[in-house]
Amino acid sequence: MNELQRVWREMDDVVFNELMRLKRKDVNSILPRCGSTGTVCLIMGNDIYIANCGDSAAMVIYSNGEYVQCTEDHGTHNPDEC
Repeated sequence: MNELQRVWREMDDVVFNELMRLKRKDVNSILPRCGSTGTVCLIMGNDIYIANCGDSAAMVIYSNGEYVQCTEDHGTHNPDEC
């Protein structure tokens, strides 16, 4: 799990640095007010690790067309989140 945390933090830095590159004094003024979302997947050998935040969904789609959502959406529409 440490690798997923590292990648998540690295992506956060990439996004923040890109916003800073835009040379905006108030970064929050250019961010959407409706929330944020992100999904990452790490494949190591035969193991798959998935982490998500927000309402992005990670799906496993099989060659026969069947699929499974393997994450749970986070947000106020989810009673467990409230």
